Amino acid sequence: MSSPFEALFGAEVQTKTGLKPTAEAFAGKTIVGIYFSAHWCPPCRGFTPVLSETYAEIVGDDHKEFELIFVSSDRDESGFNEYYNDMPFLALPYANRAQKDVLAKTFDVRGIPTLVFLNAAGDVITKDGRSVVMNAHGDVSAVLAALAKYGLCGGQTDVKSPRMGRHKPSSYMRRLALVEGAGVTVVVFGHGVLPAGVGLGVLPAGVTEVGQGVSVDATGDVEGAGVTVVVVGYGECFQRASD
Repeated sequence: MSSPFEALFGAEVQTKTGLKPTAEAFAGKTIVGIYFSAHWCPPCRGFTPVLSETYAEIVGDDHKEFELIFVSSDRDESGFNEYYNDMPFLALPYANRAQKDVLAKTFDVRGIPTLVFLNAAGDVITKDGRSVVMNAHGDVSAVLAALAKYGLCGGQTDVKSPRMGRHKPSSYMRRLALVEGAGVTVVVFGHGVLPAGVGLGVLPAGVTEVGQGVSVDATGDVEGAGVTVVVVGYGECFQRASD
């Protein structure tokens, strides 16, 4: 049975010592980052040393479940080789241009640098891995904690919901009703006003509400007058309302 990473990257990936079977390279990996980048891109060159140092520290701390792979948008192989020389992780072979295009389309990459994190099944944890790394300010434990938090929520987007100002209170309550499991905390913060009737009485058993004004690390920016909801703990994240 082929691994999801063989379907994404092909039969072989590039290591610092040569090609390696993809299944072997990703065996036991439960957090996989795909790094879309290029040497000609100044923001990429600024982020790559930060990402490389973060990777080295995480792997150095014996987190064998963690892996990164570089997907190059360099204009030629010499540019790729020069850039990859400074990276300690895996790479999609430069010759595999068709697969690079498939990956960019699959993950809707519209600009670089982009860092997408996947779980062991190849499902998206977050497409904003760059912010996860940068917001940690060199603290690798914060990187892993943020990714674990996203992973508990099933991935695909982020832990936080759309801003409350864009949704009716009824939509908000339906969304909260889908949060299940003991040990889940719903954190509400921001500058807006909580919808009338939202309180402990409308939350499922085992869910605790932390009031407006609470600060939570690694949750992203809160802007404007809306309210953001963050789910922390074990259970299911709320689903996006259709209205």
